[in-house]
Amino acid sequence: MKKLFSISVFALVMLTACQNANEDVTVKNQELSSKAVELVKMGASGQSSRLNPNDAFISCHDDYNHFTGNACVYVDGNLFNVTWITMTQPGGQPSVKEYSATHVSSCGC
Repeated sequence: MKKLFSISVFALVMLTACQNANEDVTVKNQELSSKAVELVKMGASGQSSRLNPNDAFISCHDDYNHFTGNACVYVDGNLFNVTWITMTQPGGQPSVKEYSATHVSSCGC
């Protein structure tokens, strides 16, 4: 009985460790995708399309002036497809671009 209890506790500890590791990966992925979107926004405004050497860069992108488009961005060795769509606002307000980034294994512009 004592052995069974020890095995159960060990299994619970291992499951908790795995869950924490998965949460860490999710948080890291969110940070990287945010960095990819930031870089595309910088490129669209005419700023440098590279954050730091070997940190992040835009591999290719559609014309930033198009209503919709995408860019392929490498961040810390991970590839992201950043897409944008221009949303028109009611009442003559300025249009707003919505960006989203998806971690991908291949990307093309």
